[in-house]
Amino acid sequence: MEEKAKVAIIGGGVTGLFTAYYLAKKGVTDVVVLEKKYIGYGASGRNGGGVRQQWGTRENIELTKASVGVFERIAEEVNYPIWFNQGGYLILAHTEEEKREFERMRRLQNSLGVKTRWLEPEEAREIVPEINTDFIIGANYNPTDGVLQPFLLLWGLEKWLRERGVRIYTYTPVTGFRVEDGRVRKVLTERGTVEAENVMIAAGTFCRDLAAQLGVSIPTRPERHEAMCTEGMRRWLKPMIISFRYGIYFNQTYLGEIVGGIGNPRERPGLNLSTSTWFLQAFSTIATKIIPKFRHVRILRQWAGCYDVSPDRKPIMDRLPGLENVFVSCGYSGHGVMISPAVGMIMSSMMLGEKPPFDPAPYSLDRFERGALEVEGAVVG
Repeated sequence: MEEKAKVAIIGGGVTGLFTAYYLAKKGVTDVVVLEKKYIGYGASGRNGGGVRQQWGTRENIELTKASVGVFERIAEEVNYPIWFNQGGYLILAHTEEEKREFERMRRLQNSLGVKTRWLEPEEAREIVPEINTDFIIGANYNPTDGVLQPFLLLWGLEKWLRERGVRIYTYTPVTGFRVEDGRVRKVLTERGTVEAENVMIAAGTFCRDLAAQLGVSIPTRPERHEAMCTEGMRRWLKPMIISFRYGIYFNQTYLGEIVGGIGNPRERPGLNLSTSTWFLQAFSTIATKIIPKFRHVRILRQWAGCYDVSPDRKPIMDRLPGLENVFVSCGYSGHGVMISPAVGMIMSSMMLGEKPPFDPAPYSLDRFERGALEVEGAVVG
């Protein structure tokens, strides 16, 4: 492979594909996407597909709100179903302290046009009759949040991009870079080279290692999170249910399975895609307290992926210091899919020298050195 392109994107997940999508919409189809394995191999294909606007910081609310608008119409545009079901998000409160924090977040969300409301336990039961109201003191609820099928989203974007001439190479690991005069001239892979005017690193938990090859330190870390899927049953659960206190989330898919996960707060950071018996016990214990009827449901399979976690749990979107033509997008901290359209808008604008649709300052790499951090607390796991 000896390729030349205006843009080379390293990473075939939602970030890379949505950036290529917005480049193509602006008339730039001279793009090469490099994926080390298959499309969606990383976190993009290992998550539950949740899309919520209920966050605790302005930046994450704005990114997810804009992304929801894209998810509502993207299936028609790429002519591919993504099964985006806006059944809402029910975020459980278990303590008075949580209730007060939920009120703060709700006021911020409402001020930005996200119509979250508070539900008393009996009101939550009207939406989910099977919920154990003895386990909660209420919940925040936003009806326009939802869930999509990540692989359908990825396949739809891939199909649309290939039809427009974007070259997507799978099973093509990047091995290094050729740097001259403060620019990456070529991206080196196991299959050959790509000479590009601009390079974007969008490889999830591997962004840190790729940036390190270029002499740049990125303060992210991988954290394993496990998930599972049950047998199918009659559909009865409309919203995604999550609990920050217990680090759990679950919903029911169009096909009737329950898909969910739970984080282990005691686990040390590190790249780990294995599964554990701890997860099955922890998930089953908390899930059956929330929904007692889960005692009779069989789990069919489980898997693991890694959050790419930044110190403030907000994304990094910036040009790499000392390199004129290299950009990075990473550190989504478990919400990469749900902000991916907005990230694609920002990154495509940066590489074309345009003004991004959102202020990029909160996502700069140097914010960690400056101490300009507002930590996002509304994170599951």
